[in-house]
Amino acid sequence: GNLLHGKYYIGLDYVDDQAILVSCGGSSDNIAAFDVTPVALEHPKDYTVLTLELSGAAGGHSALEIHKYGINCIKALGELLCQLNERFSIELIHMEGGTKINAIATWSKARICCITSQFASVKKHVDNFSTSMYQKYRETDPNFNIAVTVEDAPEEMQVLSNKENLLYLLDVHPNGVVTWINPAENIVESSINMGILRTTNNQIILYSLARSNNDYFHDELLRKVKALIKNAGATYRIESKCCSWDYNPNSSLQTQACEIYKKIHGHEPKLDLAHGQVETGAIMQKMKECGKYMDFSSEPK
Repeated sequence: GNLLHGKYYIGLDYVDDQAILVSCGGSSDNIAAFDVTPVALEHPKDYTVLTLELSGAAGGHSALEIHKYGINCIKALGELLCQLNERFSIELIHMEGGTKINAIATWSKARICCITSQFASVKKHVDNFSTSMYQKYRETDPNFNIAVTVEDAPEEMQVLSNKENLLYLLDVHPNGVVTWINPAENIVESSINMGILRTTNNQIILYSLARSNNDYFHDELLRKVKALIKNAGATYRIESKCCSWDYNPNSSLQTQACEIYKKIHGHEPKLDLAHGQVETGAIMQKMKECGKYMDFSSEPK
């Protein structure tokens, strides 16, 4: 920030030659970590072990595809496991899902066990859940599938503690669009994506990426997510956070850029508000840290 001086910042590498970029989202990597202790399951021979594999979701980049309301397989796994836990006697052994924090999760997996006498009912519920998901998401995620693998329980087996709080968090954790700038044009203001779920020796960790084109709404979203995670008994931390480039309809630079564009092309440019993060947000953050203000615009090449 100390190296930059001036009133205007003009980016010259915007990808759309019919538009001018006037806003971008800030983002933050949010981590919820559950301490879990493997405990010995009593009478394991009374249980059947199931592996539930959710796959085939369309996925996509969380900045570009989040408005489509497709399936996030981590979120769907949380909903399914909560339903099973409410209706049957199940225990958690292992869970994981997603590949990148900024990508909508296309897969997830959980290894659970249920009392053998309830297995048929559990399997039927999983099948009904899969059918309901297909009916709801057949336009966005036609290849979504839930595979169930069954095995006998070993003589000794360990399951995860803190099951209730963990499933509660996965079930109620926000995912998808939170606030809109213009829903008619699919312009998102704030969103959050449950990107990665992992089980380690003593923790289950959920990585979520929050985005917002407005710093106030970004901070409000993080405040609520932090409270939710804390109430569920998990630890919370942010690994990185970048401010947004908020849209300024009174920008003098934007006015000048539109006038020049119209003079060259004979028509008004489209004004783009990107939900993803671009370099402008990082530069703006450094300027703010130094107490400086600069008017921003990103033009076509």
